[in-house]
Amino acid sequence: MRNQIIPADKLQISLITGIAAFFIYFMISSIVIANPVIGQTFHLNAQIMGFIIQAHLLGMILSLIPSGKIGNRYGHIKIFAAGCLIFGISSLLCGIALNGEMVVFFRFIQGIGDGMMVASSIVLLTKTYGRGSRGRSLGFFLFSGYSGYITGMTIGTILIENTGWKSIFFIAFPFTILAGLAAFRLFKNFKSPDETNTDKFDIIGLLVFSPSIMLLVLGLSDLTSPYSAFILIPGLTGLVLFGLWENHFENPLINLSLFTNNRLFKYSIAADILYYISIGSITFILSIYLQNEMLISSFSAGFILLPAFLTQAVFSPFAGHISDRIEPKFVTAAGLALIIITLIYYSGIREGTDIITISSFLALSGIGFALFSSPNKNAIMSSVNEDNYGEASGIANTFEQTGNIISISIATSAFTLMLGTSEITSELFLEFTKSMKIIFEFSILICILNIIVCLLRGNVNTK
Repeated sequence: MRNQIIPADKLQISLITGIAAFFIYFMISSIVIANPVIGQTFHLNAQIMGFIIQAHLLGMILSLIPSGKIGNRYGHIKIFAAGCLIFGISSLLCGIALNGEMVVFFRFIQGIGDGMMVASSIVLLTKTYGRGSRGRSLGFFLFSGYSGYITGMTIGTILIENTGWKSIFFIAFPFTILAGLAAFRLFKNFKSPDETNTDKFDIIGLLVFSPSIMLLVLGLSDLTSPYSAFILIPGLTGLVLFGLWENHFENPLINLSLFTNNRLFKYSIAADILYYISIGSITFILSIYLQNEMLISSFSAGFILLPAFLTQAVFSPFAGHISDRIEPKFVTAAGLALIIITLIYYSGIREGTDIITISSFLALSGIGFALFSSPNKNAIMSSVNEDNYGEASGIANTFEQTGNIISISIATSAFTLMLGTSEITSELFLEFTKSMKIIFEFSILICILNIIVCLLRGNVNTK
């Protein structure tokens, strides 16, 4: 193993993690545009359309923490490479799916690969770059992601409009496979110091955690179902048992002392999940509003939503750099304040609302997203020592995606309560906009709470 990472290795790590981030976010944005089209193709209701997004998030959640732990022991570059291959192959399978159920299943597998790439990317960048440039490197990682988001909203919508929704999956296949193969070449340069570790891997913890978090997520994904409580309760019980086990196992899957003895980490993780609960469904809702209620084409809807991701891409490196100089708690609080302003506007959207004004407020949302995301990641990774990078990355991303699932679940539950199980059409415009108002007002309350959490967490520089 090299004692010092040379500039050429830094460049390669930045390149392959950037490619991974690009296509992860490309898929996130383009699936938002494609989802209504997939729904129309297979005649899916709002709940199943939500599952197409939630299945991916579930797969990601299941793989994040194990990927971080296994990466600590056997090498994060190996986890990254395997994740790229899984993501690429499952993207191809999504593209040849014959029905909605197949799309949901392969999106779940794609999410597993996504989780492996994300967890390992953050650790690789954190280890490669020192504290003085860490925020900037994470900012450029997110810049690559948001560039993918923008491409999904532009090139992705052109592909969907002209060649069909399957094309967005086909285009992701070769590039993520190539990133995985390139990562394999770096194995000898980034060998994990823990490969000779003889400590027992926490198999029991993994076997308890995985089904428990799956039950929890499945219960949260369908809150309107009378059976959701029967899924949530075993999931929560399993997580309690998992916590008890982790406290007594010598080499636990999750080091719970990160929560009990580290105020900065604990509050930063809380801020992360609250953030994603508040913003995770914004583009999902507005895409349905534009295409199904305003009857705007997927191509036009993509360009209307584009400013959010354009400003997020532009401001993310700047926000990450600023968080290297100014305490992240102040930067993230400012971002949340901007998001609140936009949510107030979204909650008032009605029939005849000016499209240009919606797009302008989305641009402001993007600045708010940028001011929160990379500074908060910087705070999380700077709050732990190098031995805990894998766990910290896995925990953070697990909470993020759980927040996304809760956000989408709240949205689909509100729609189901107001619209029933009917396909969302322009005839149900009044009920749809009432649901939007409820969802966005709830998000405002979550953002206000999150500002308080951010300001209370403490300082990175005095950790």
